[in-house]
Amino acid sequence: MASVHINRFYPLWEDIAPKLGRPDGVDARIAARWSLVLQSQGIAHTMPFGKGGRRIIVYSWDAEEACRQIRRYLLENPPPLPEVEKVRGDPLAVLMVGLYMAFLLCIHVLSRTFYPDLNLYPAKVESFGRLDSGLLLSGEYWRAFTAVTLHGDAAHIFGNIVIGGVLITALAHRIGAGGALFSSFCCAVAANVLNAYFHGPGFYAVGFSGAVFAATGLLAAHEAFSRSGEHRRQAFVSVAAGLSLLAALGTGGENTDLGGHFLGFMLGMAAGGGLRIFKKISPPGGQATDFVLYLCSLSLPLLAWGRAFMSM
Repeated sequence: MASVHINRFYPLWEDIAPKLGRPDGVDARIAARWSLVLQSQGIAHTMPFGKGGRRIIVYSWDAEEACRQIRRYLLENPPPLPEVEKVRGDPLAVLMVGLYMAFLLCIHVLSRTFYPDLNLYPAKVESFGRLDSGLLLSGEYWRAFTAVTLHGDAAHIFGNIVIGGVLITALAHRIGAGGALFSSFCCAVAANVLNAYFHGPGFYAVGFSGAVFAATGLLAAHEAFSRSGEHRRQAFVSVAAGLSLLAALGTGGENTDLGGHFLGFMLGMAAGGGLRIFKKISPPGGQATDFVLYLCSLSLPLLAWGRAFMSM
């Protein structure tokens, strides 16, 4: 560093760190780089220690040029991207998500099969399991759960299985298959309740789409909260990607439940942010906890269907 005489009683010198967005000073690593920049331009300076780091002291008549040169350096040499948590493929997670998708397909096939001996027909099963806002608000709470597992036709179920399988598998690689399925399912149930409340009596809906878009929100939030420090702004890229997917897949079709998709996505975002924060506070429970959550994601719809059949 070039030698600078600092006269405390005459304003010949100036600390430019505050002008560069560092009012408390900079650390030694950054100070060394900025010193090289100033030296290359022949700008006399010194970098004494301050309360929060090194101060950047230059002659007052060089202050503007010094700031300009450092800003130019920062523009041409942006800080490196932070190390993002590496996501490793888990074959067990893929298998668990695949089995859950098969579970949904089995429920669809069973709900579309005639059982004359039991007096069960597809229309009757759907009427007792679909989201009927009036009946749900009057106390038939199981409909918020059973509606997630019902689908209108083959295209509906296979679309949700394929797209949902991909998104939930991606989420499962990050938080575990049990955590991914349980959180997505719970967000979809909550979205059904809110959807029924907002629409009032006379609203009907079925499908796993709410869980699919909840998984989209969970993924977006997980990736967004993985960013830190100076790269926090890049978190918006993850959120924007999730919103783009919502717009592309969740707004088309005559019978599309826009409210359910949007609520599922927003609840997924909220849950994903909460899970990410909780993960920093408390270490994850491991495979045992994830397996329990997986069993819960299977048990909740089965218990709800049991309650629905009891009311028939």
